[in-house]
Amino acid sequence: MIQLTEKDIQRFHSKIFPDPFSDCLIWEASCNEDGYGMFRLNGKMEKAHRIAFFLATGIDPGNL
Repeated sequence: MIQLTEKDIQRFHSKIFPDPFSDCLIWEASCNEDGYGMFRLNGKMEKAHRIAFFLATGIDPGNL
């Protein structure tokens, strides 16, 4: 289950930047060997797109 503190949310948002040529957000932090953005949460590395999905929808992607 994804549990984020306000500090986690601020830290996550500090790692994304708008692409000036599109509506995309660019992840500018660590990536895994497959190119997926990674975010440390509660001592564990999580895929950034899963955190972004949770923040946008309130749905934990692990529960889908």
